[in-house]
Amino acid sequence: MERYTLEWTAPGTFAGDRVLATRFDFRDPELEDSIRRFGVLSPLLAYRHEGALRLISGYRRVEAARSAGIPKMPVLVLADRLSEREAFCLALVSNWRERRTELDGAVFFERARALDFEIAEIQNQLLPLMGYPPERHWIHEFQALAGLSPMLLEDIRAGRLPERGASALARLDRRGQEIFSDRAVRRLHLTSSQLMKTAEWLLDMIRLCGEPLEALLAKPGLEDILGEPRLDVRQKTERFFRKLKDLRFPRQAQKEGEFQAAAKSLEKGVPGLKIEAPAHFEEPGFQVHLKARDPAALDRLLDALAEKRSSMRELFKIVL
Repeated sequence: MERYTLEWTAPGTFAGDRVLATRFDFRDPELEDSIRRFGVLSPLLAYRHEGALRLISGYRRVEAARSAGIPKMPVLVLADRLSEREAFCLALVSNWRERRTELDGAVFFERARALDFEIAEIQNQLLPLMGYPPERHWIHEFQALAGLSPMLLEDIRAGRLPERGASALARLDRRGQEIFSDRAVRRLHLTSSQLMKTAEWLLDMIRLCGEPLEALLAKPGLEDILGEPRLDVRQKTERFFRKLKDLRFPRQAQKEGEFQAAAKSLEKGVPGLKIEAPAHFEEPGFQVHLKARDPAALDRLLDALAEKRSSMRELFKIVL
């Protein structure tokens, strides 16, 4: 008995068919260019479900063929009767070792849950078919990404928001996610590390201050930075991140300001002297850096340190 039959089918046959799809974005310009020139060379894979063809593998080829105006495509139609869950597993296997994004992972998680796969099944059986280790971390990551608003998902797809770390925004409510997308994401270019810290600090401030995200982003300093047209994206991002940190940790910001002012005063008129506090004041004390080009310069630095000894001791009142 034949396991499949070869049929020629119009791309429109699969319009709206996304039940087994695990891609967030089906657009592929290189594939579309190839199909426009040579047609669909590799057959799609499908099966019959309730009398209609349902696609298992070839979603991007369908989109490319529709865009290129290809009238017919080769489709291998399985003769075996499959359950939706079996077909879903086959769809994952058919895309084995293809490059995946975490947005694809979010779509995969939603599809799997819609097909009634249990969390344990997704972790232990399906994640390996997606090319991921069977770790709970990925379940949490994909579940969080799946909960993001369409605006944030589009920001990730468009490259305005880093994919890694975006799941931290899932703890914002839908309104907060949309505000963050509109007022922050589209004006800044946060790194993954900055994004995770930004989400953490904003959520802390919402909890501690009882104010909505909209009010926090409208605070003096933040709103000015976000709306400043003379700053490029890099400058705006750095200033926003620094100001948000100051608002989240006002006592630390005050200490840093006091220390920097005192250190700058001590460094004045002493070339080669640099005084720094430990990062985030996580360690006691401070660091003194000396740069001497010759013995005479070293003597001058040591003399200056001796003169400023009592003033430098005052710095301990700030850092301890």
